Amino acid sequence: MTTARVIMKTALKQIGVGGQGEDIEAEEMADTLIMFKSLVSSLSIERLYIPHILHASFNLTGASSFAVGSGQTVNIARPIDIESVQYSDGAEIIDLDKIGARDWEQETIESGIPTKFFYNDLYPIAQLAFDKTVTTATGGGGFDDAYTEHFRIGYHAYLTAPVLDTDIVFPEEYDLSLISSLALLCIPMFEADVTDRSASILAANARGLKTIIKNNNSEPEEAELDGITQGLSSRRRYILTGHSNGSTKSRYNYPPRNNGWGFGGKWLSDSIL
Repeated sequence: MTTARVIMKTALKQIGVGGQGEDIEAEEMADTLIMFKSLVSSLSIERLYIPHILHASFNLTGASSFAVGSGQTVNIARPIDIESVQYSDGAEIIDLDKIGARDWEQETIESGIPTKFFYNDLYPIAQLAFDKTVTTATGGGGFDDAYTEHFRIGYHAYLTAPVLDTDIVFPEEYDLSLISSLALLCIPMFEADVTDRSASILAANARGLKTIIKNNNSEPEEAELDGITQGLSSRRRYILTGHSNGSTKSRYNYPPRNNGWGFGGKWLSDSIL
């Protein structure tokens, strides 16, 4: 892993700030850290750039919609989006269909087992709504050890802002992309003496490196070959975290197979390009 300080110093050297043995002033580092934090915040919503999924399970009952946010019924930091929801009543596990605002307006709420969900990313408290008023599930089969938490949510979280001497939340193969993007953002801030050609090369590098990462993180497309639909194979990297008790685990791996619970990991297919 790489610290924010290393990324920042390298980015500044790309544009001639602190190069050739010159020290980078504390104020320059502070300004660069602010810019780096802004960059990470903006990258949080580029879903193919950062495939970052958290998982959490909850016991939701007695209503059709629930508040989402720190200290709310769905007690997680307000996410960018909720990508998937599963429901377990002990007898079966149901993958709920995600619907958008237009379809949600046509729904009539009834009682029973939900089959659809809608995430309304209101600020500061968001809302998770179902097409059914949720009743208490009976029997075992929940997603926690006590079999009481019958909903499991996969959500796209905002990335943690970088801290100067703490490892960043990206794998090392992201370093060059972050360095190039940050250097480009710092040119006007420091009024760096960079030629148009050098700036163009830096911008091209930043775009190209980001594209490589997004392509690597995209889902394989379906191809029709001689009447047989085949998935185009491609290795994908993802971050899998999350337990309902607040603990998290992270690892980089390839997408797991559906093991019946169907929630080993999920890829983000709706990119923001």
